[in-house]
Amino acid sequence: WGSYRYGTGGINGKQGTSICDSGCGPSSFAMMATVLLGREVFPSETADIAGKAGMHVTDAGSSWEITNTLAKHYGLQYQDFGTSRNSCINVINNALNDGWMIHTSGAGSKPFSSGGHYIGIVGIDNNGNWLIVDSSHGNASYAPSAVVNAGLKCDNLKGIRK
Repeated sequence: WGSYRYGTGGINGKQGTSICDSGCGPSSFAMMATVLLGREVFPSETADIAGKAGMHVTDAGSSWEITNTLAKHYGLQYQDFGTSRNSCINVINNALNDGWMIHTSGAGSKPFSSGGHYIGIVGIDNNGNWLIVDSSHGNASYAPSAVVNAGLKCDNLKGIRK
């Protein structure tokens, strides 16, 4: 699915770039939806829906509205948890403890990229680290402060749950 298009015409359209190049938003959402829905949701499916809904942003990747658009499509609950950097860790921890998964983006160092990257924060491990689903670097756990300091966009914290 990595070579399919992610753009306004969906995966069979002629616009946009490949899912591999700019589809981290639909890809990370697909990983989270797979867990929540109990069935495999592929990035090609979420990229097609998001692309046709106008969620692809040329030279940027995905609109911050992608999570809401895809959550509605899949019948998932959605909430915007966007906050300031000072309260970011507490807001995310509280949301995770309430059963939400966080779809978010950032720009900087790993788990993000210098050009910007979407990830999912799906839980908290026994050491208090965040469990991250990441289509580029692989799934891992990170200390919350490391994610915030790596460039997390605390004003783009979108929650989904069943």
